[in-house]
Amino acid sequence: MFNPQNKLNRLNRFEFNLDILDDILLNSNYNYSFIKLDPDNYFTSNNKLFYKYKDNYLEIIPKEKIYSILDYYYQMNNGNIGRDRLFNLIKDHYIGISRRNINIFLYSRKNPN
Repeated sequence: MFNPQNKLNRLNRFEFNLDILDDILLNSNYNYSFIKLDPDNYFTSNNKLFYKYKDNYLEIIPKEKIYSILDYYYQMNNGNIGRDRLFNLIKDHYIGISRRNINIFLYSRKNPN
């Protein structure tokens, strides 16, 4: 049976890139395995791809934009935020940003060299 939480976990670990999202958004190509499993919960709006999970609409983020989103939330909290708190802020809005991405981002903030 299909478990939505497992699907969400798999989506968060998948690395989306701009080419995939452009292919979906510009060419209406929905021939990707992650969409085929649950096609009714995907939709596009304002040139963005979203996944419906429970009552939330989560934006799917390409890997090229992950660090700009993390930087926004980091700055919003004056740099006083840890991995789990940052992940909890993000998980209700986005798909494609993993805890590993957050670890790498926070490490680069603490060790800029």
